[in-house]
Amino acid sequence: MRCFTFKSWLKTMKVFSALSLFVAGDVMAATMPFLGPLEKLKVAITGPFLMSVAAIMIVITCLMLAFGEWGDGFKKIINIVLWLSVAFGAVGFVAFMKP
Repeated sequence: MRCFTFKSWLKTMKVFSALSLFVAGDVMAATMPFLGPLEKLKVAITGPFLMSVAAIMIVITCLMLAFGEWGDGFKKIINIVLWLSVAFGAVGFVAFMKP
């Protein structure tokens, strides 16, 4: 009878987990029920609509930061909205450039 050391057990577990993830990935990719709605949502928000909304949000939030005299808390919220709109614009741009 062979005695397993911790290193050999760890190596066996690494190989087993890699194989199971490889096999499970193929099985799970075919049976995910939410892939259809997620694909529709991705198509809906990565088109020209997203680019125009992001541009409008950037202009409005920059004007609010430049000419507004609100407290620090509200300025933080406006900054969050500004950077979210920049992120959405970047996502839309990358999706537009990708064939």
